[in-house]
Amino acid sequence: MKKYQKKLCILFAVLLLAALWYWRYYSLNAYYHGLYEEKKEVYSMGDTVPFGKDKTTGNAQAEGYAVTVDSFQVLESDAFFETYQVSKDAFYSSAERIAVVTLKLSNEESSAPGISLLDFRLHGLDNYAMISPSLLMGANPDLQKSRSTGISLSANTEYTVVLPFELFRRYVAEDTWKNMDRYTWYLHVTSYPTEKDIVLK
Repeated sequence: MKKYQKKLCILFAVLLLAALWYWRYYSLNAYYHGLYEEKKEVYSMGDTVPFGKDKTTGNAQAEGYAVTVDSFQVLESDAFFETYQVSKDAFYSSAERIAVVTLKLSNEESSAPGISLLDFRLHGLDNYAMISPSLLMGANPDLQKSRSTGISLSANTEYTVVLPFELFRRYVAEDTWKNMDRYTWYLHVTSYPTEKDIVLK
C-alpha cells in the first residue's frame, strides 16, 4: 500500500509541476504578446501621426511634431526625374525605380530642433528602402538651397516635402518586382518605445 501511495504522490507532484510550468509559459507569452501589441501602431494615409515621446530610427525625439502622408507612388526612375524635374547629371541614381512619399510635416508648439528626413524608412513584409539624400535634394529645391536633409519648423507651421526611396531590382524578389502595384509598403515613422507605421495604400 505504501508503494502505491508513493507512486501516487510522485505522479501528483509531476502533474502539479507540469501545470505550474504550463501556466508560467502561457502567462509569460500572453504578457509579451500584449506588450508587443501595445507598442505597435499602424496608421492610414491621411492620418495625422504625432511623434509624441517616441524616438525615430536615428534615436531622435520630436515631441510636438506630426506627419501626414498625402500621396504615395512607385515610379520608374526616368519618370521620377521627369516628373520632379530632377537633373540626372546632378542627382544620379542607379535605382531602377523610385518610391515617392509626399509628406506634410507640422509643428504644434514643439521646442525640438527639428526632424531628420533620413530617419524615415520604407518597408514591406520582406523589403526595406532608405531615402536617397541626393534625390531628396533634387526633388526639394528648398533643401537643395540649404544643403540640409532635415526640417526645422516654427511653432504652428507646416511644410510639404517629397521623400524619394531608391528601389533596386536586385534586392527585390522577382514576383514582388513584377507585381509592385499590389505590394504593400509602410512608412516607418518612430521605433521606440512605440513603433509607428503608416500603410501606403
